[in-house]
Amino acid sequence: MRLVPYTNADLPLTAALESDPAVMGQLGGPVSAEGIAETHAHRLAGMAGGDRYYRIVADTGEDAGIVGLWATQWAGSTIHEAGLMLLPPFQGKGMAYRGMAALFDVTRDEGRVSEIHVFPAVTNAASNAVARQLGFTPLGEHDLDYSGRPLRCRHWVIRLT
Repeated sequence: MRLVPYTNADLPLTAALESDPAVMGQLGGPVSAEGIAETHAHRLAGMAGGDRYYRIVADTGEDAGIVGLWATQWAGSTIHEAGLMLLPPFQGKGMAYRGMAALFDVTRDEGRVSEIHVFPAVTNAASNAVARQLGFTPLGEHDLDYSGRPLRCRHWVIRLT
């Protein structure tokens, strides 16, 4: 598995992920074509501003998903939040753990972020288990807005240094 920087050519992967009912099941359901285009544009603009998004490429050479790290506001401060989405054939095979661990390695190498936060839905047992396995510390539950949809999340944090 390897990470490849996200580019404009990754729109089809974003569309496959964001329109898949299984992938988006914990996030309010599939996104419209307009929403997919907005997500893609948001990622590209974020990268120009310092956010990091990567295409996850499986050992077979197939695109497996996307992992990202972006700056966001939380409780009056700027934090760095990570997220990961995998296509269904790659779920349940350790790819989420490996993808997030690879993101940690890249982030440590850059040396600009010392702490990463994740906010998986409380109902997303797999994502919460990955956070636990990676050594994140739980900080509680919160009601958040995910693309205009309410989402009850578990807040986790990990220090990279």
